[in-house]
Amino acid sequence: SGGAVTGLRSGSTQVSARIDGKTGSANVTVEAHYPFELLYGRYVLGTDPEVYSLDIRDSAAAPRRFDSPPPGLQQAAPSPDGLKLAYVVSGVSSTSIYVANMDGSNPIALFADGNYNDQPAWSPDGNRIAFRHRVLGSGADIWVVDASNGGNPQNLTAFHGATSQSSPSFSPVLLDGSVWVAYSHAQSGAAQIWAARANCTDHR
Repeated sequence: SGGAVTGLRSGSTQVSARIDGKTGSANVTVEAHYPFELLYGRYVLGTDPEVYSLDIRDSAAAPRRFDSPPPGLQQAAPSPDGLKLAYVVSGVSSTSIYVANMDGSNPIALFADGNYNDQPAWSPDGNRIAFRHRVLGSGADIWVVDASNGGNPQNLTAFHGATSQSSPSFSPVLLDGSVWVAYSHAQSGAAQIWAARANCTDHR
């Protein structure tokens, strides 16, 4: 009766314990009920990208255009708790990573260095964002920054050299407490799936 169970992901399992010859068990079910809507991008040639939201819980719901953030918003990615939105804003010859509240208020530029920064992905705890950082003529790397202010920037894939990395995706928190970032590594016309620890200590 004094035990505690922590849910890591959706699913069902049975927890059993035996102490001093006595055995007890309990069935545990973890469910995920997402309180936020589906976000997706829409692009028509010759116009700025648009982001729409759709309440997937309502079969009769109609898509609604997301108007609050600045023009050129694309690649919108909601935070794990559904309260924040990471997105990409296009400039004349660059793209930048921004984060705002889900209603578009309080936008913060996380990474805007005059190069191409896109494909934002949230860490499981919502504290870090991984993205592709591309410099023309020098390939592309996967970087991670603090989601609150863009601080502590780290290049996860510098060891690859001048090649192209893309499509970052965080793993769940693993049993040893580590978190990895999977990504695509392209070189000499071929692509592979690699992973690097989010703290830059290992890769495979």
